[in-house]
Amino acid sequence: MAAWMGVLSRLLWRHKPSLVKPWQQFVLNSLAGIAVLIGGLVLGGQDGKMLTYTLLVVVCASLQWVFFRAWRR
Repeated sequence: MAAWMGVLSRLLWRHKPSLVKPWQQFVLNSLAGIAVLIGGLVLGGQDGKMLTYTLLVVVCASLQWVFFRAWRR
């Protein structure tokens, strides 16, 4: 997911410069995703809860939003 987030976000926000390089996006999205999945495993007691995957998508999308400063139009 982290690799595709970097590629697809470049397509969506073509005209906006990113705060970080593509490889940095991959690393940061990967680390955030791992943290969310481990947190879901610890707090939920098992892997595969829908709340964990929902939070994973929200966290990675929020990171991309910040990387591209999408709040500025």
